[in-house]
Amino acid sequence: MPSSPSSRRMTCSSSGSMSASLSLSPPLPPDQGSGLAFGSAATMMVAMGKKPPLTRNERRNRRAIIPDARVYGVVITDTGAGCWQSRVIFSASNSAEAAARLKKANLYKRVIQAHINPDKIPADGRELARAKPGVLFMSRDDDGGWSPWMELPNSYQHPP
Repeated sequence: MPSSPSSRRMTCSSSGSMSASLSLSPPLPPDQGSGLAFGSAATMMVAMGKKPPLTRNERRNRRAIIPDARVYGVVITDTGAGCWQSRVIFSASNSAEAAARLKKANLYKRVIQAHINPDKIPADGRELARAKPGVLFMSRDDDGGWSPWMELPNSYQHPP
């Protein structure tokens, strides 16, 4: 039976006729929680919905406070690496320039496994990208861990 103050019961007789009955049960005291009182788990779940998505200005303001937002990084598929993946980082003034740099290096969606958050890029890589803004840097994932950052030529096309 449901935990509501009233319950309904439907019965069917052998002759095929249906009858319905409604029985009222006395309400439960507030300290026993009938499931309908404010503050119950069901009411709390409805009240705690998803946060509304950020507006364009809120996203811009959030990115503006990240100091390394101009350093971009991607994890790519790389057959030359021991574990078949490499990280590529570079500096760009905005996301449109970053997309153009990726396209020029032939790093398309099918090759990119993931985009790296600016705060997840290693500190030594961020410093390299800031020092030489027009250069791509690559680190390969080999069996012994990540290799040191190597500077890629301006004419780099993936796969090499």
